Amino acid sequence: MAGVPDTLIPQPCTLVIFGGAGDLSRRKLVPAVYNLNLDGILPANFAVLGFAREDLTDEAYRALVKEGVQKYSRRPIDPNHWPDFERTLFFQPGEFDQPAAYETLKRRLEEIEPKFGIPGNRIFYLAIPPSLIRMCVE
Repeated sequence: MAGVPDTLIPQPCTLVIFGGAGDLSRRKLVPAVYNLNLDGILPANFAVLGFAREDLTDEAYRALVKEGVQKYSRRPIDPNHWPDFERTLFFQPGEFDQPAAYETLKRRLEEIEPKFGIPGNRIFYLAIPPSLIRMCVE
């Protein structure tokens, strides 16, 4: 970005959303991420991985969040831009209290990130009830 100090330029990363299929993600988080993407604020090498107990495919997750963006975004979906954004959306089902789910999540990240040139930089967003935070962080 022209004129922006290197320390402020977003680095390639994956946003991992715990509770990625929930109401907070659908109404607030993903629409906000979409708007940041439209505004050119996100890095070119960026992906979103929703993680929750719902049994969704990537395609079903994309449809779910598209509905949320259509309904709650401050900007309408740009039909020329949406397909490019949508290809960065993924979902991994898993139970937060199952250690094996975290291994599966790790493998999924290792599968997605090379496709986008993401060097393992990850942001974990906990869109979950406070009672689950300690378990997920541990």
